Amino acid sequence: MPSRRAFLALTAATGVAGCLTDGDRNPEGDGTGSPNATDDSGASTDGAEAYADADHVAWTRSLPGTVVNPPTPTGDSLYVGTDAGTLSALSPSDGHRQWTYDAGREVQDSAVGGGTVLAVAGGDGLNSAQRLHAVDAGTGKKRWDFSPTDWWLDVLAVTDDTAYVATTDDHVQSSGETLYALGLSDGSRKWAVEIGDPSGGLVTDERVYVPAYGVLDVFGTDGTRAWAYSVPEYQYRTLSVVGDTVALVSAADPREPTVHGIDAATGEQAWTFDEWNAYTTQAVGDQLLVGGDSVASLDPATGEVEWRVDVSATVYDAPVADGTLYVVGNEAAAVSLSAGNVQWRTPVDAYLARPSGLLDGQLVIQRSKSEDDRDRHVLALDGDTGETAWSFAAESRLTRLVVGDSLAFAGEDGTVIGVTP
Repeated sequence: MPSRRAFLALTAATGVAGCLTDGDRNPEGDGTGSPNATDDSGASTDGAEAYADADHVAWTRSLPGTVVNPPTPTGDSLYVGTDAGTLSALSPSDGHRQWTYDAGREVQDSAVGGGTVLAVAGGDGLNSAQRLHAVDAGTGKKRWDFSPTDWWLDVLAVTDDTAYVATTDDHVQSSGETLYALGLSDGSRKWAVEIGDPSGGLVTDERVYVPAYGVLDVFGTDGTRAWAYSVPEYQYRTLSVVGDTVALVSAADPREPTVHGIDAATGEQAWTFDEWNAYTTQAVGDQLLVGGDSVASLDPATGEVEWRVDVSATVYDAPVADGTLYVVGNEAAAVSLSAGNVQWRTPVDAYLARPSGLLDGQLVIQRSKSEDDRDRHVLALDGDTGETAWSFAAESRLTRLVVGDSLAFAGEDGTVIGVTP
């Protein structure tokens, strides 16, 4: 079996107490949320000089540690974890620090749901035990924590009352790991089932879907196993559910992907699609979209092509608004969801590019100029015409840029940046 690092590299190829010193930090987290005691005006004075007069930078905020995952905007707060073990809530409008929680060790990932912020903290080396911290989203106070093994944890999904948390390790297999359903309010264990090393997850009103190495495991929300579907080399972030069909992409050879349509009730294969290279999927209402060498809409029941456009792009993170799909590859394009008409297309002049979302009617794109100049450039196109609205270049590499209600956000080393149209 491959190692987890090799597995994730393969699946991604085709396709988150104030300022603390090391001496202050509790290695298991102190369970407190400390409000920002200084510089309540918002924008940080540390590390902000480079952007003092920069166009399209609304504010910056320095944090005690490097921001290693994308910030998470939710309502009135922006949640950011660092490798110094801090989890901070910032005001999305001006970067004012609302509270900071000490998780004790590097925050590997975070998720938000049901008024709770979930942060996975710990190392990422072999046999590095990780701990899940559940923190009140409004106050930063610790609610509970969870650490069932000496290995890693993944938060697969969060609903209003349940956190779905999986164990995983470096020996990627189709079994041997555990999925826990935990009560969001107190961390109580609702149920636990055996799974393989997970590669993401998806929760609907009735089912919990966990793709792993060689298998898609499916459970009821009460933990009862519904079915399992054997699939070679599941491709990361390609799982979609549309009506009575579950779709995913598999590729034993990444150059030869196959879209699988699976009956959601029985787990039986309904159809496959491999007419051309479709590497990603997305569910939009009752439509199943696929992207790769082309972008197309497939009939979810039969896998037949309803429309296809000659645009090479992935679709798993493509934003949708007012019946239009916005995709980004070597060029950006706006595609009508109803008929597949290309409304406009614009070159993005990038080594690599991905859509971040829609902001004030503009398609925001994060670009890499070259292999050595990665993720530093931002381009905004008018959503109606595809014409360039503005662009911005950070001083160094950004985390993935995340679009909120009125600003976009990214981490740059030890700083969070709020980007404005």
